[in-house]
Amino acid sequence: MNTPSKTVALLIDGDNAQLAYTKQIIEFCATYGTFKAKRAYGDWKTLPLSAHAETISKLSVKRVQQNRIGKNATDFGLAMDVALMLDKNEANIYFIVSSDGDFAAVCERIRQKGAKVIGIGNKSQKSTELRKICNQFFDVEEILKRQKKASEPKNAAKSKLTPKASTTAEILKTPAMFKLLSKAPTETKSKTSSKTAEQAAPSLKVASPTKSKVTKAKSPAPPKPKNAAKTVAPAKPTTAVAPKTKPAAKQASASPTKAIASTSSSETMLNLLVQAYQNSAEQDGWVSLTKLGTVLRLIDKDFEKRFANKRLSTWFKDFSHRFELFKRERVRMK
Repeated sequence: MNTPSKTVALLIDGDNAQLAYTKQIIEFCATYGTFKAKRAYGDWKTLPLSAHAETISKLSVKRVQQNRIGKNATDFGLAMDVALMLDKNEANIYFIVSSDGDFAAVCERIRQKGAKVIGIGNKSQKSTELRKICNQFFDVEEILKRQKKASEPKNAAKSKLTPKASTTAEILKTPAMFKLLSKAPTETKSKTSSKTAEQAAPSLKVASPTKSKVTKAKSPAPPKPKNAAKTVAPAKPTTAVAPKTKPAAKQASASPTKAIASTSSSETMLNLLVQAYQNSAEQDGWVSLTKLGTVLRLIDKDFEKRFANKRLSTWFKDFSHRFELFKRERVRMK
């Protein structure tokens, strides 16, 4: 863990960051030192950034307004602030939250000045150049997993105990264990009954009347092995029954429903992608995949479940009749 004397600067590229997880990112960066600056750059007057403006302000993050005069207006604003901070030695560690490879030169300049640079980006959209130039690089998904494990240690311990209880219950239900459990009482009871019969004879001579009553109460024990032997017989048909018919029926009935679900899900995905593109299209028609991902989360709360951890660019390739991809992780509708 880093010493508290370190100063930290958190700089967020609003056009290429998952703003929904800003709180988790701030908590992660706070473990490295004291914040000297927390800034987020972008056009906060329009969607999708305007939807996060209030939340960003509540987290004490300064919103730096960048009007969309040019294509890389946000990048220039962030780079200029980094240069000014480096000249004043305001921070020891710089966190650059972005998946844009254009910030590789900024990160290299930070390292030349003797400061440390740590990148945070999306797992599916991170730039290999940006990852190499940073001292460290973390995926947002990795940060979320770490914080989840740290906050739920007790629940994790309980979950480890439940499988053992279920496995022991299943073992007791097996035919082999049933036979063992059913035979064990017959053998033990027969031995105990014989011992009690042998001990009962001499005890009648010396024992008091109260003890004789006890031996008489225990004497009807031998008939129990006969009943136990009868219960073993009906256990055999249960082992002969093959439980393979139920899974086969489930597989046969599940195949047509899966085909229907796949066709409906693809139509839903296409409609969501078209709607997200129409809400975030720019003048030249090209839109970054990061921006589209942010708009999709605003449109559909179940976005993560529907896309099933599949890369966003892969979905656009599947619908190539409606969209075309550019090498810099941008997309345009045909």
